[in-house]
Amino acid sequence: QLKAPKLEVLDSGMATERGKVAVLVTWPEASDGHRTRPTEYLCTKLSGRAEQAVYSGRTSGCEVLCEPGERVQFVVQAKNGKGLGPRSTPSRPLQVPPCRTPHARAGSSADPPPAAAPAAPAPAVGSPATPVLCVAAAQRVEAKGRLRAAVKASRARPSDETLEALRRAYRAAHVHLQVDVQADLRGQPTSTSAVSGRLLKEARRAIDAANTLQQKRESCKRKLQELLDSHVTDAAVLRNRIELAEGMGVVGDALRELKQRLAAALQQARPRPRAGGAAWSEEVEAAEAAKRAAAEEEAQLQRAIEASVREDAARDEAARLDAERRAARA
Repeated sequence: QLKAPKLEVLDSGMATERGKVAVLVTWPEASDGHRTRPTEYLCTKLSGRAEQAVYSGRTSGCEVLCEPGERVQFVVQAKNGKGLGPRSTPSRPLQVPPCRTPHARAGSSADPPPAAAPAAPAPAVGSPATPVLCVAAAQRVEAKGRLRAAVKASRARPSDETLEALRRAYRAAHVHLQVDVQADLRGQPTSTSAVSGRLLKEARRAIDAANTLQQKRESCKRKLQELLDSHVTDAAVLRNRIELAEGMGVVGDALRELKQRLAAALQQARPRPRAGGAAWSEEVEAAEAAKRAAAEEEAQLQRAIEASVREDAARDEAARLDAERRAARA
């Protein structure tokens, strides 16, 4: 029996445009020793007394579009050649938050939000007109973009918040890109799977670096408190510690009080010059060179991602047309 799925609310523009809220549902892969392994998973949404199967596939997670305000739980079952296994323990209940309008996502408050367009009648599930492929393609593209943005934010503004956003974006991207990863493992790589694997590896490296930086932030916070308790008033020492803490994304009362102490020290005397100026200049030049190399690598990856997005769209469109042709012949 599988463990209870974990739920997370995603920031999804695609879901917002449809008046929905995106919920990421993940669960650990099933394992039963050396016996037959599961080939698929079935995820079911529980809302009140209603049950709805929302996902069936090989990956150990899915992104579900939920109605704002509804209270939901999810259960998952493993499936193999012997049939469907027992249900997992239900996930913790989730009260789906209100849907943020595109106007709210843009962050503008000066103009009123535009009037919503009349909704088109929804086609029956399973009919040729059901835009399943389009939704899946949009979610996959959005997951890549969300992960790229989270990686950049974690590097530009290191903090506990950007690290958690990066972890959440990685989990969502891993769900949508597992198919590409599995293709590589089976020895059937494509240009799209290569980009997906490269993107996930880059994100994994960014998470590892952010985790290390988080540990350094905790250590830096302790040192700031020790410095605060020692009543040091040397402006050069205070400035160096404050710059180091801000570069790591440290926030808190200790840093704020040290800034106030530095301001008072600067009013009493001019700060002494920093020791080791030549070494500092070399460090700055090395950091700038590393930034330029990282920017070039990101630009190359972005071009590869855009190419893979176009390939995804073309493949999904071809599949949709093929489904329509089969439905017409039937």
